[in-house]
Amino acid sequence: MAQEHAEDREKMLRNSVMEWEKMADQYKNIAENERLARQIAETNVSEFDKEKTMLKEEVKQLVARHEKEIQAKDMQIAILSERESELELSRSMNHLNEKAAAVEEAEAEIADLRKKLDLEKMSKRAVILKLEEEMAKRVIDKRGGKQHITRSDLLKKDREIIQQQQENRRLLAKIDELFSDKERMMTDMTKELVDEQLENDALRMELRELKEELDEIRRRRDGTIDDTRSVDSRDSIPHAIRNLPHAGWVSMKPEKRSAGSRKLKWVQYYAVLNHVAFQLFPDEKPHSAAVMSIDTRQLCHVRLVTAADVRVADAEQIRRIFHVG
Repeated sequence: MAQEHAEDREKMLRNSVMEWEKMADQYKNIAENERLARQIAETNVSEFDKEKTMLKEEVKQLVARHEKEIQAKDMQIAILSERESELELSRSMNHLNEKAAAVEEAEAEIADLRKKLDLEKMSKRAVILKLEEEMAKRVIDKRGGKQHITRSDLLKKDREIIQQQQENRRLLAKIDELFSDKERMMTDMTKELVDEQLENDALRMELRELKEELDEIRRRRDGTIDDTRSVDSRDSIPHAIRNLPHAGWVSMKPEKRSAGSRKLKWVQYYAVLNHVAFQLFPDEKPHSAAVMSIDTRQLCHVRLVTAADVRVADAEQIRRIFHVG
């Protein structure tokens, strides 16, 4: 009995060992599969990282290419706008030249009509004098006596004079009408010339600004200039100069005192700051002559003054005074 019991126990142990070996083999297979899966996942992650890097590089290249294309298109648009402005200016100048030639032709025609009018007046006056002379003459008869002109001759002469006067009035009315038409035409042409001149001045200013913007775009493209910035001397906050031109009223002190004045009085000027120059005008009229003009490229700094700089101003005024250099 003991031997059978031992054999059964040994058999059970063998079965347990075999089961444990099977389980160990299964766990080994599972571990091997997980190792292979992890290795495959790591390989996939590495490939994904490479693809991600390549995609980022491609995106950068596409963005750079897109920016270059945008810059090229902006340059083309600027060049086309400049050409269009030049063509418009050329057409306006040709139109002005044609109108000026028409005005000169009208003036010449008016002068010719005036000469004709003077000649006509002189000829009519000569005819009238001749008629008066004929009426004053006496007819000498065969006996040496004198006779007055007959009544029929006088009536005939009167009719001729009346006809000549009517003809003169008709010609004068016609000449006055032509003269009025020419004067009206000259007035209209003069107004159109003034309007065209104003439009041309505006087009020239716009063309000059477009050229300056085009030059600035070219310099930025070539990398020759940086972003223009200024620093406020009070709080050292940088800010870009934008939205030119600026305009407004400023006060300046003249270099010399006016006659009979002990103090230098502040003088009001209308200031205009654009990409070209800093200009001062006596008023806001569009065609006023500039009192002072400073090239914008020569402006180095703008700072607040101190009490040592301006001794005749109070604290409230000092905060509103600047020194431009």
